[in-house]
Amino acid sequence: MRSRTFALTAVVTLLLAGFVAGCGGDGESDADAQAPTATASSAPTASDDSAPTTEPDDQDSVAPATGRVIVAEGVTDPGITYRVPAEGRWTFSRGGETAGRYDRSGRSVITHGALAFGDVSLDDLAKSAVRSHATSPTTDVERGENRTIAGSEWYVVEARDPQRGFEYEVGAIRDADNSHLITFTFSEETPQARELIESVLATVEWR
Repeated sequence: MRSRTFALTAVVTLLLAGFVAGCGGDGESDADAQAPTATASSAPTASDDSAPTTEPDDQDSVAPATGRVIVAEGVTDPGITYRVPAEGRWTFSRGGETAGRYDRSGRSVITHGALAFGDVSLDDLAKSAVRSHATSPTTDVERGENRTIAGSEWYVVEARDPQRGFEYEVGAIRDADNSHLITFTFSEETPQARELIESVLATVEWR
């Protein structure tokens, strides 16, 4: 398996560590960077995997995020774009693919990972994600129903841990060399965290 960044577990763990280390001012602030313009292209076709595909009930009721545009490149493809919320002061990694903020509700972190798994199904990718999040006996990991994002089918994995908080991850396969993951990490699961997730995913576009 080839990866432009790290293996699945390392992507989330190291990027989160990089964000925490950069909170002292090494990262770019929302005002320091000019948002690039997203370009549209064809999205991958939906796969036929075991988990049914659904649309979350609250997806249409949450306004899309209007903050900085993140350009998240793939291993060999142009990748995806999405926006972070305009509210709050976000700190970004140098590559821009980790965004985080602290507020009264705690920590909010958004990370992107690009992986090359080869010729695997979306179900295989989801099972790998479940294993990567099951890092301790205290972690409760659940695979949700697949959902449609940017016209494509993405898996959903949720993880809850007393120490790590709440994680929500979606992933899709564009081709054998390009799988894309977006992971949201929060201090705890709250309605506000769910709204943030939906506002960001509403802005995802394939490049």
